[in-house]
Order: sequence, then structure tokens, then C-alpha cells
Amino acid sequence: MEQAAGANRTNNPLHQDDFALFHLERKFDLDTAALDERWKAMQRLSHPDKFATQSAAEQRVALQWSTRINEAYRRLKNPLSRALYLSELLGLNVQLQTQTRMPEDFLLKQMSWHESLDEAQELSQVEELSQQVLQAIEVEMSQCEKMLSPGSNLDSERLGESLRAWVFMDRFLESVKSRASLLQTRS
Repeated sequence: MEQAAGANRTNNPLHQDDFALFHLERKFDLDTAALDERWKAMQRLSHPDKFATQSAAEQRVALQWSTRINEAYRRLKNPLSRALYLSELLGLNVQLQTQTRMPEDFLLKQMSWHESLDEAQELSQVEELSQQVLQAIEVEMSQCEKMLSPGSNLDSERLGESLRAWVFMDRFLESVKSRASLLQTRS
């Protein structure tokens, strides 16, 4: 067992990117079933419980591996995190923290969504808003997938814009869910 985990560490150094760690092609559209299978197999080899009777150093290494595998899995499993990570690997700075300029139509949509959320008194209104945001996220996700496809002519400015919109909508969706939860408890 120790040998298998040792071999796993040799074949997958901690410094590999997440795609390489799971032996997946660097692309946005990935086989999530294959990711799930590889994650489970890697966890079976490196789970810290398997090293409970080993030395403290081996236990630490197993914990590091388990943590690294779980972090990489979560990053690749979530489409937004995967798109942001892939952009980073491609050397693109999408400037999530510093770039706030967005197209006017998106800014108007943001304002409309915020107003709708503030005015929503019924759960059905919040659910309708949630569907609108989810549809808009699907559009941005599809655009990111096209732009991040191998061999695509990458427009880094447009990709950054799309990712920033997606991040906003993802965060806004959390506010929508909170409002829905609040309205459900009042019922």
C-alpha cells in the first residue's frame, strides 16, 4: 500500500497542474465522469486513514496529497472555477478584482436583477429571477467553453468580460437563494 502511494506521488508531483494531476486534457469541456473516477482512485491510494500506522512524516505526506487531490478536484469539478483556472494556466489575467468595466447592457441587466430581487415578495418571483440568472449563466458558460476550446482564436478581453459576468451572476445567485430561503421560512 505504501509502495502504491509512493508510486502515485512519483507519477503525480504536487506541483503538477490540476489537469495533469488527473491525466486530463487541458480544456474546459472535460469528462466529469472520468474526473470523478480518477479522484476516487487517487483518494483510495492516498487517504490519510491508510497511513494511520505509518510514520508521522508519511502521514503528513498522505495528508498533503489528500488535500492537493481534493483541492484540484473541486477546482475542476466546478465549471466556473475550472474556467478561471484554465484562463490562469493560459497566462490570461482576467482582472476579476481590478477590472470593473462591463458592457452597458450587462450593467442594465444587473440593475434590473437587483431591483427584482429587492421587490420580490413571493417565492415564485424569486424562482423566476433564479431561472433568468441560470439561463444567463448558461450563455456565459457556453461562450467561455468556445473561447477556451483547444485551437480556438482566443479573445482574452472578451473572455475576461465573460468570466467577470459569470462570477457576478454566480455570486448574485447566492443572494437569490438566500432570499428564496427567507421567503420559504416566512411561509
